[in-house]
Amino acid sequence: MSSSLNEVTRIQLGESHIIAVMAHDSSGVGVTGATVNLRVRRASDGFFFTGTTFQSGVATVSMTEFDSTNLPGLYTYQFPAAAISQAATLLYVATCTTAGVTNEPWYGQIKVGGWVDYVNYDLETIGAAAIFIPALLGTTNTIRTMLTVVDDGIKGIFRVVQDIVARLGQILLRMP
Repeated sequence: MSSSLNEVTRIQLGESHIIAVMAHDSSGVGVTGATVNLRVRRASDGFFFTGTTFQSGVATVSMTEFDSTNLPGLYTYQFPAAAISQAATLLYVATCTTAGVTNEPWYGQIKVGGWVDYVNYDLETIGAAAIFIPALLGTTNTIRTMLTVVDDGIKGIFRVVQDIVARLGQILLRMP
């Protein structure tokens, strides 16, 4: 059995997110009619998502088969935006009880709000400044250099976060 690590997904407060997994057999063929359960745990207090709210006891929600004809084996869950009213880190693991599915469990992390809201604001500010600063400086090379540095920094942050999520995923798999 192999597991699949989904990347860290960052969303802003007020956005919903679709968690998707692909269930396949040992030959790589998508498995239809599977039972895929999802546990979503809030990192700040360890509470689990019930489908409408968070509670202290373990809870699971069912994932839905997306399209058994055109995309066999794809299961999704639409995580509602209304379920999160403040910045949060959500850890999730999806498991399958159907015989023949060989690539589960699936796990990942959703970061809601926090710095992603600020980065979006900052990027909009940089974009607006990029229109006016070249006229003041007489060249766009300085702006291109600044934007490249910002882009490289964000990519570096994502690489570090991916490493952390991989380690957290291993810990999450050991949890009851």
